[in-house]
Amino acid sequence: MKRSRALSVALGIAIAAALWIARRTPEPPVPTTALPSSPATTDGAVRPIEASRRSPVDGPSVNTGLGHLSILTVAEESGQPIGGATLQPMPRSDEPFSTSRSDPFTETDATGRADIDLTEVDTPFLLVRATHRVASVIDLAVARRGESPVVVSMQAAGSVRAIVLRDTGIPIAEALVLLSPAGRGQPENAPARADGNPLSDAPLWSRTTDSFGAADFQGLPDGRYALNALHADYLPYSDADVDRIVDVAGVTDVHVTMTDLYGVVFACPTRADVERVAWDLAVRDVDIRAPVVRRLGYGRRALERRFPDGLVLVHRPWNPDVDVLVRCQAVTEDDAIWVGEWPLVPVRCLTDPVFMRQDTDHAYRDMLVRVRTVSGRPLSMPIRLFHEDTRMPIDCPPSERRLLPLGTYRVATLRATPQLREALDSMRVVLTATDPPGDVLDIVLDTELLPLTIRPLVPALAAASYVAFRIRMADGRTIMMANWTVSEGDLELMVPRGPVRVEARCPGYEDVAAEIDADERRDVLDLPFRARPPAR
Repeated sequence: MKRSRALSVALGIAIAAALWIARRTPEPPVPTTALPSSPATTDGAVRPIEASRRSPVDGPSVNTGLGHLSILTVAEESGQPIGGATLQPMPRSDEPFSTSRSDPFTETDATGRADIDLTEVDTPFLLVRATHRVASVIDLAVARRGESPVVVSMQAAGSVRAIVLRDTGIPIAEALVLLSPAGRGQPENAPARADGNPLSDAPLWSRTTDSFGAADFQGLPDGRYALNALHADYLPYSDADVDRIVDVAGVTDVHVTMTDLYGVVFACPTRADVERVAWDLAVRDVDIRAPVVRRLGYGRRALERRFPDGLVLVHRPWNPDVDVLVRCQAVTEDDAIWVGEWPLVPVRCLTDPVFMRQDTDHAYRDMLVRVRTVSGRPLSMPIRLFHEDTRMPIDCPPSERRLLPLGTYRVATLRATPQLREALDSMRVVLTATDPPGDVLDIVLDTELLPLTIRPLVPALAAASYVAFRIRMADGRTIMMANWTVSEGDLELMVPRGPVRVEARCPGYEDVAAEIDADERRDVLDLPFRARPPAR
């Protein structure tokens, strides 16, 4: 009896010990099998993703309460675990591109699992990357609150290979290629190589072409993108090469053709600082289409970096085989006048600036140019004077003084309506040493026009973007067309009295039209723009 009781006690102790040992045994790994898909997993889209929770797959649960997190990445289309997926800390950023090149915190094993000590991660997100998959983001604030593994489902990604060539067929190396969702902005300050920020609503990818003119983009979600190529020495060959639309689905190849950017650089051989610069060139000989003008700024800024002390002008001739002569006039702080002339040449061929000579053949007067109508109404409008001897254009903004050479001037203005152009066409202004008296030059129009101020209200308009305006009379006649950029401020116009229709168009925004009845008061027209919905 005693022996039986002793055996029972010993057996109970053995069972208890076995159970205690079993509880202390480490968890077995999850078997390497395909996992069932679940709507609770993250979809890998390029946007802020809140880490989804789901019950553990076969096997014991993982305790996250002690600061550990088990992550299982799977391919969305099959549920097969992904081994070798990298996880790296990711800070919060509003930039459209991500330049983080920190080493991966860890990577998944063959079963698709990665155990992470969350106490060692000091960023709010983890970025998950895998070959041929769209990058995903895990919100660690959400992950820390859970008690089960986080499962990340990753989409299959598309790729783009862009080939940038000259119009002669020669590859262009060192071209910056930008890729972003169609209709979104293209910042020119993008680094040479960056991937789209998964936290951004408008991610941007950038690459620099190699010696074969190629740039490869990987890990792209399927969709429609705008592809842009930028280079300091070249411009897009045609309008279609400015914002090339690319539909990404799988592997996509794109070819972009570029042609020479032309320019000239003048230098004043003086220690005095340059205060004002005026340019003169035959506008009819240069390409002034809006898509081309948008890209001139990129080449000009690059040329200014090469020649920090030079006076830089860039354009693209309509016919590259014809010399486009450019004249430049500079006024230095010591009131000396420097002049020079040189034809536009390919920017890639510019090695030295053209040195200007000091103009000692003309006398000058410091004048303020004002414009009035025949009734005496003052008009705040920019005037351009063309000296009939030197043929140099001198821009005279309202309320700004200019150093004017003595002589006879032809009068013009920017964005002139036919009525204003007709009023100025035969006008000549003579400036002598004594007449007119004082320091004010009054230009009196022989017609009555009314001022109209247009304020384009375009949200998030990039400096390189533009708004195209068309002004119509009540009978439908077009009296003016103009391109406006954000750097120009309000659009100041002179229009005839009566009903006027203003039509405006801006890339990426819906067209705007408004009517106004120009009368004696100063009219101000606000034009609000709304973003155009993305194409489906």
